[in-house]
Amino acid sequence: MPSILSNLQRAQQPPNTVSVILASDPRHSPPFVEDKRALERWLTLTGLGLATLFIGLENTIPAKSAHARSPTGTDLSRLLILVSLAYGSLSIFESG
Repeated sequence: MPSILSNLQRAQQPPNTVSVILASDPRHSPPFVEDKRALERWLTLTGLGLATLFIGLENTIPAKSAHARSPTGTDLSRLLILVSLAYGSLSIFESG
């Protein structure tokens, strides 16, 4: 019998939340938080730049080429745009 079914009361309890942040935790120090936000902004900029590059490369394929156009570039660029926006919003809205 799976352990989640044998211990069903424990599985239905709410998750434990961390309510005490230790002062010695380096992940909550202001320099670390600023560096993390800066990295997220750079990832956002890089992702949007790559998405723009893929869209531009997709548009440079001649219509009369022997191969049919593949939507991979536009699909990948859409995914990059979504991931970049997610990282950008994390950089802005996440608190320490």
